[in-house]
Amino acid sequence: MAKRYAFVHNEVCVACGACENVCPRAAVKVWRGCMARVDEGLCVGCGICARECPAGAIDIRNRVEERFDSHCSPERAASGACPMCSQLASSPYKDKMF
Repeated sequence: MAKRYAFVHNEVCVACGACENVCPRAAVKVWRGCMARVDEGLCVGCGICARECPAGAIDIRNRVEERFDSHCSPERAASGACPMCSQLASSPYKDKMF
């Protein structure tokens, strides 16, 4: 999975479809004519959609910072109570988890 992904600010999105038209992975789709949605599994965080968006509704975010900014404590992670944290306890990103 890519380290970055596109994030759509729904309150700003005008559902114009510009992002959908330029996404090389077809990861961005306008949902029901209301707003763009990103399939995080397909998105590689290339930033093309963010540059193309006329409303400035798309940001590129780092997955590591987003996913692991949890409410877990170091003790809970060390005990293995949180599967996500315990899996990453030996990760080089562990300093960003807490």
